[in-house]
Amino acid sequence: MENYASDSHITKFYERLKERKPNQLAIVSTARKILKTIFLMLKKKEEFHPKGYDPRKSS
Repeated sequence: MENYASDSHITKFYERLKERKPNQLAIVSTARKILKTIFLMLKKKEEFHPKGYDPRKSS
């Protein structure tokens, strides 16, 4: 059983990387990408919105 969202852009990034790099390197690169995203969100005091999210359409 998989414990991740298979349609997220992070998962797609990981899957693309895993095709051409060793699995451990793909994991570390994906973790680094997540960490950079979180750091920039905290620095800019922004909320997380997944790609394709439109706040005008949410209730």
